[in-house]
Amino acid sequence: MLVYVDDIILTTNNQHAIDDMVYMLSQTFAVQDLGGISYFLGLEVTRHNLDLVLSQRKYIHELLERAGLAAAKPVPTPMTTNITLALRDNPAFSDPAKYPR
Repeated sequence: MLVYVDDIILTTNNQHAIDDMVYMLSQTFAVQDLGGISYFLGLEVTRHNLDLVLSQRKYIHELLERAGLAAAKPVPTPMTTNITLALRDNPAFSDPAKYPR
């Protein structure tokens, strides 16, 4: 059981246990079963057979969109260690408020 504010995620390989827990919770709280999980707190949840796979692909894509970097090309990390950087190598940000976001 994972509880975050007013959201609860129940998971087990025993459907009867989940049904019992939902019933018990519904005796005290207003409960709405939304079915299988697909997205929660920035995490995409995908089921593959018996496994749940967690990913932040959608969150990262939205973050890149907001930063105006969706078309940026990926580079391997860590970067090469023999690069010499200088203070004036790149122009200043056109919108410095983006940086802290």
